[in-house]
Amino acid sequence: MRKKKPYIFLISIVVALSSFSTPAVTATLPEAKPDKGMVVFYRISKMRGAAIRFEITDSAKGSIGSLSNGSVIHKNLEPGQYTFTVRTPSMSGQDSITLNVETGKTYYIKGEIIWGWPVGRPKFSQMADSAGQADLEAIK
Repeated sequence: MRKKKPYIFLISIVVALSSFSTPAVTATLPEAKPDKGMVVFYRISKMRGAAIRFEITDSAKGSIGSLSNGSVIHKNLEPGQYTFTVRTPSMSGQDSITLNVETGKTYYIKGEIIWGWPVGRPKFSQMADSAGQADLEAIK
């Protein structure tokens, strides 16, 4: 009977942690403001690399935010050229993507982990509107 206590304790912790909800992400994003463009960064929830966070920066404005597994960040930006860089604190490597943001347009940037030796690295890909919207539906 004594040996069951550690297992009961572990099961209790798992149940308690699973009761914490993560904020729901809606696939419906606000429209880009008429005088700005909107950039949507997202990561589809996957078990592989789930604990890795992407730190996104903009060459002009600094930190954009931290993109975790299954999350979305959207930013309205002035028209112009932007270079976004992604770094992961726990892995070596980085990736960048440059966009020419236009007024009234929405850009979808998918964050992924590309696995390699000895560790993986972050990767940004610009997605077509239809593919980005379909991916966002999978996140919600």
